Amino acid sequence: MRRRLIAMIMASIVLTGLALAGCSFLAPVLLVMDMAGVDDKANIKYKFEKEAKRVAVVVHLYKQPQMDIGHFDREVASLLAMKISGYTNKKPEIVVATKVQKWMDEHQDWKTPEEIGRGVNADYVVFVEIRRLGFYEKEGWTQFYKGTCEATVSIHRAGKEDDETVPPTEPFPCSIRFPAGMKPMTDADLTLQQFRGLFIRHTAERLSWIFVPHATNEEYGDDKN
Repeated sequence: MRRRLIAMIMASIVLTGLALAGCSFLAPVLLVMDMAGVDDKANIKYKFEKEAKRVAVVVHLYKQPQMDIGHFDREVASLLAMKISGYTNKKPEIVVATKVQKWMDEHQDWKTPEEIGRGVNADYVVFVEIRRLGFYEKEGWTQFYKGTCEATVSIHRAGKEDDETVPPTEPFPCSIRFPAGMKPMTDADLTLQQFRGLFIRHTAERLSWIFVPHATNEEYGDDKN
């Protein structure tokens, strides 16, 4: 806390001195503040409503061939649920991912996220829909690993059947690349299963940023390429 306070004071002093010189000089100051962890909670994109008691996390993979990817969606859901739970500390409580997955296995004809929520006694559902997923830099280039994940994240109120008339939040688009930057990994570096495990953890981490505070400087080198 003391280090953060000192960093804030120093940044404030420098910011005041450079403000008159023009906006181009402000970037280093903002970077210092970010690296110090100043106001990390401000980068949460969605905060659960106060009345939320139990939240289910669902990751749905949209019509994807199962070759190589296994249960990518379930493994991401498990890690994402744990990351959100670690931050909310049962306020709200995050339903254990295996319970959600068990219900979905037993009710494969489910139609809506709200239906899943009611099935596991959750009043809110974090619904991640993955529409595109890939493990390779280009189709057929199986020796070059480059993870791509195009997804949307929406939050649905699910306590009662009437809640289906309440529209979900505006979807948060997520375009995830792993590794970040232009250089892929190769099968000389690691096996496909090892790459898959790293990509799953990376995907869950990036998705968690919607709900969990993180140092803003982590986003500067994020997967935009």
